[in-house]
Amino acid sequence: MAGETLESAFVIAQIAKALPGLEARGLLRPGELPLTRWLCGAITGQATRGVDFSKLFEDDLKI
Repeated sequence: MAGETLESAFVIAQIAKALPGLEARGLLRPGELPLTRWLCGAITGQATRGVDFSKLFEDDLKI
């Protein structure tokens, strides 16, 4: 990810560490925050493909 700062990469890495705990406590469901999860994967080297934009607004589409 060209242009990211060390600070932003650090923050995303910390969020990546926090997500499993938030899920375990029931504060997040596994499918929530798809963009945040993709950013975590990109920063930690675990993203295998681009952002799945169809997941970003799923709740808005269920009207």
